[in-house]
Amino acid sequence: MLSEQKKMQLIPEGYSGEEEDPGLVMSIILHASVIAFPFLFVATIAYSLINMYHQNTLWFLLLSLPIAWVASDFLTGIVHWLCDTYGTVNTPLFGQTLIRNFRSHHTYPKDLCISPFVFTVGHVALVGLFTLPLAISVLIKYPSSLIASSIGFTYGMIILLTALTNQFHKWAHLEPEKVSNTIKFLQKHKVILNPEHHNIHHTRPFSNNYCITHGLNNPFLEKIHFFRKIENMLAKLGINKST
Repeated sequence: MLSEQKKMQLIPEGYSGEEEDPGLVMSIILHASVIAFPFLFVATIAYSLINMYHQNTLWFLLLSLPIAWVASDFLTGIVHWLCDTYGTVNTPLFGQTLIRNFRSHHTYPKDLCISPFVFTVGHVALVGLFTLPLAISVLIKYPSSLIASSIGFTYGMIILLTALTNQFHKWAHLEPEKVSNTIKFLQKHKVILNPEHHNIHHTRPFSNNYCITHGLNNPFLEKIHFFRKIENMLAKLGINKST
């Protein structure tokens, strides 16, 4: 039998050698969320479009789609920054489910490449499982409201892009020969996260380029020192970064 040291030497660089295991209960929840998510998403978008059509406000899509595109990237940046900067693996609720994954990703960035699709997108799908039914109920209750239909459509697109973000993130870490030409085209034109752009984040101290849907928000946020300013504000309130 191989010794533990020998086994570690055989593990490719960037991999931990550990198999992802969220536990039986969480695994069932994540699978259920991923299965239910497409139906809830389609229902949200369908009700939004039907309501917009009857209101003659389909023109709002010209505003909604760019808003969702920018907002999803920004939202992933906020979550990424929070998990990298605050709390610990022992933080209630988020420690083992989010913070641990983000922190270990800096040490073992390739583990994401072998994560099953359900585990990759499941946590955001779970958020959709709780929030999309609320959006659908509002759309049904207020079919003549432009505010309801526009917010419903925009939120639906945001939650979809956010759910797919970790898949974009995974493609950015895969070896080039394992990525299709279509994905490479989308990465090259920054429709989804570009590997070269994301590699900047994986340089110590891992404190920039947090947005990972497509990353187009990163240059602006870095230029205005957005996250550093928020950290300074929080420090004045007694909320300090984890060490």
